Amino acid sequence: MSILAQALRFIGTVWLWAAGLLIVFSHLVILQCDGFWALVNLLNPWNIASMLTLDLMMAPGVLLHMAADQLTMGPAPSQDGPAIVPCHSSSADRPHAAANALVPGLRTEHPAIL
Repeated sequence: MSILAQALRFIGTVWLWAAGLLIVFSHLVILQCDGFWALVNLLNPWNIASMLTLDLMMAPGVLLHMAADQLTMGPAPSQDGPAIVPCHSSSADRPHAAANALVPGLRTEHPAIL
């Protein structure tokens, strides 16, 4: 694993731990100061502002972990070749090029075969 991937994973882990501890601590403060029903109201899944705040606090750590995973995996095997593989080198000037392109393995080097 590269040094950059290790650094990203470490920073992401520290971020997730810090955000998680901050979230738990803030929920405990709300429970202590405002009571149980204020905490229930805060954790309500329909409370969009609270859920968005929690997601935004955790997002950088998750994104850093995802970036570290992408750096360790490397390129996918399908990304090594060209995006579009031409079936013929000069298929644009032939009259049956579009029909022949639909048939895999059909070779049109000799016009007599057409």
